[in-house]
Amino acid sequence: MVSCLLGNLGKLPDDVVLSVDYYKEYGKDSLCLPKNSNYSNKNFYFVDDVLATGGTLEASKELINKCGGNFVGAGVYINIKELNHSNINYVEFV
Repeated sequence: MVSCLLGNLGKLPDDVVLSVDYYKEYGKDSLCLPKNSNYSNKNFYFVDDVLATGGTLEASKELINKCGGNFVGAGVYINIKELNHSNINYVEFV
Protein backbone atom coordinates (compact mmCIF):
# COMPACT_ATOMS: atom_id res chain seq x y z
CA MET A 1 0.00 0.00 0.00
CA VAL A 2 1.32 3.45 -0.91
CA SER A 3 0.90 6.48 1.29
CA CYS A 4 0.89 9.71 -0.68
CA LEU A 5 -1.09 12.88 -1.05
CA LEU A 6 -3.17 13.71 -4.06
CA GLY A 7 -3.30 17.46 -4.30
CA ASN A 8 -4.79 20.28 -6.27
CA LEU A 9 -2.72 22.08 -8.88
CA GLY A 10 -1.01 25.05 -7.31
CA LYS A 11 -0.87 23.39 -3.88
CA LEU A 12 1.94 20.99 -4.76
CA PRO A 13 5.33 21.79 -6.32
CA ASP A 14 5.37 22.32 -10.07
CA ASP A 15 7.11 19.00 -10.76
CA VAL A 16 4.03 16.78 -10.76
CA VAL A 17 3.88 13.40 -12.45
CA LEU A 18 0.42 13.71 -13.88
CA SER A 19 -2.76 15.63 -13.36
CA VAL A 20 -6.42 15.12 -14.24
CA ASP A 21 -9.25 17.62 -14.47
CA TYR A 22 -12.63 16.89 -12.92
CA TYR A 23 -15.88 18.63 -12.02
CA LYS A 24 -17.18 19.25 -8.52
CA GLU A 25 -20.57 20.47 -7.42
CA TYR A 26 -19.39 24.07 -7.80
CA GLY A 27 -16.89 24.02 -10.69
CA LYS A 28 -13.84 22.49 -12.30
CA ASP A 29 -10.68 21.44 -10.46
CA SER A 30 -7.54 19.32 -10.96
CA LEU A 31 -5.78 16.61 -8.96
CA CYS A 32 -2.09 15.80 -9.24
CA LEU A 33 0.54 13.48 -7.78
CA PRO A 34 4.04 14.54 -6.66
CA LYS A 35 6.97 13.43 -8.82
CA ASN A 36 8.95 11.81 -6.02
CA SER A 37 7.62 8.24 -6.21
CA ASN A 38 7.23 5.23 -8.47
CA TYR A 39 3.52 4.41 -8.49
CA SER A 40 3.62 1.49 -10.90
CA ASN A 41 1.90 -1.67 -9.58
CA LYS A 42 1.40 -0.12 -6.11
CA ASN A 43 -1.95 -0.37 -4.29
CA PHE A 44 -3.86 2.80 -3.39
CA TYR A 45 -6.75 3.25 -0.96
CA PHE A 46 -8.41 6.67 -1.28
CA VAL A 47 -9.65 8.50 1.85
CA ASP A 48 -11.51 11.81 1.61
CA ASP A 49 -13.39 13.98 4.06
CA VAL A 50 -16.63 14.52 2.08
CA LEU A 51 -18.19 12.66 -0.83
CA ALA A 52 -20.62 14.97 -2.63
CA THR A 53 -20.85 14.40 -6.39
CA GLY A 54 -18.07 11.78 -6.54
CA GLY A 55 -15.91 13.88 -8.86
CA THR A 56 -12.82 13.80 -6.65
CA LEU A 57 -13.16 10.05 -6.12
CA GLU A 58 -13.47 9.35 -9.85
CA ALA A 59 -10.56 11.70 -10.63
CA SER A 60 -8.38 9.94 -8.07
CA LYS A 61 -9.16 6.57 -9.68
CA GLU A 62 -8.26 7.95 -13.10
CA LEU A 63 -5.04 9.55 -11.86
CA ILE A 64 -3.88 6.43 -10.03
CA ASN A 65 -4.62 4.26 -13.06
CA LYS A 66 -2.74 6.68 -15.37
CA CYS A 67 0.31 6.39 -13.12
CA GLY A 68 0.20 2.60 -13.29
CA GLY A 69 -1.11 2.08 -9.77
CA ASN A 70 -3.95 -0.13 -8.56
CA PHE A 71 -6.99 1.57 -7.05
CA VAL A 72 -8.12 -0.91 -4.37
CA GLY A 73 -10.84 1.00 -2.51
CA ALA A 74 -12.09 4.18 -0.93
CA GLY A 75 -13.61 5.55 2.25
CA VAL A 76 -15.07 8.87 3.31
CA TYR A 77 -15.98 10.50 6.60
CA ILE A 78 -19.16 12.21 5.33
CA ASN A 79 -21.26 11.03 2.40
CA ILE A 80 -23.91 13.36 1.00
CA LYS A 81 -25.96 10.56 -0.57
CA GLU A 82 -28.54 12.96 -1.99
CA LEU A 83 -25.87 14.17 -4.44
CA ASN A 84 -24.23 10.88 -5.40
CA HIS A 85 -26.38 7.89 -4.34
CA SER A 86 -23.22 6.03 -3.27
CA ASN A 87 -23.04 3.41 -0.53
CA ILE A 88 -19.61 4.57 0.62
CA ASN A 89 -20.25 5.97 4.08
CA TYR A 90 -17.34 4.98 6.28
CA VAL A 91 -13.57 4.92 6.39
CA GLU A 92 -12.01 1.48 6.50
CA PHE A 93 -8.28 1.11 7.01
CA VAL A 94 -6.71 -2.00 5.54
